[in-house]
Amino acid sequence: MNDTGARAWPTTADGTTDWERVFEDPSDGLIVLACRSETPDQLKTMTLIILRQLLKRKNDDDGDNKMAAYIDRTIPDGAPADDMDGLRAGVARLFRRIKDDRIKLAAAYVENKKAGEPPDTTETGPERRTTPSAQGLPSDP
Repeated sequence: MNDTGARAWPTTADGTTDWERVFEDPSDGLIVLACRSETPDQLKTMTLIILRQLLKRKNDDDGDNKMAAYIDRTIPDGAPADDMDGLRAGVARLFRRIKDDRIKLAAAYVENKKAGEPPDTTETGPERRTTPSAQGLPSDP
């Protein structure tokens, strides 16, 4: 699971991405990877790298700006190193909001599939949102 590309991610029995494991795996989940950072700058950089890969979508011109603005509020430039626990907690909260959104989308996808409805892969499929705010990126940290 070291690669953040969807092909490397584990799947559940129903064939959707195992978002719980992707985010929470104790050895290489996204939260663990980001929170291994030792300085606020490293944490900010790692969080942005993960989010850019995680939220990468076509037609997402506005996404990088929204992501960067959110991360700037969560991990401000010049954040003190003695606040790493609080900064890590903020990053973990962000990733857990995205994880929860992805889990809900995957469940809806499976329900639609069971009901015989064609999957909506344009915007609401389990892996197909187009903006970071739609991905669970909250407006405030």
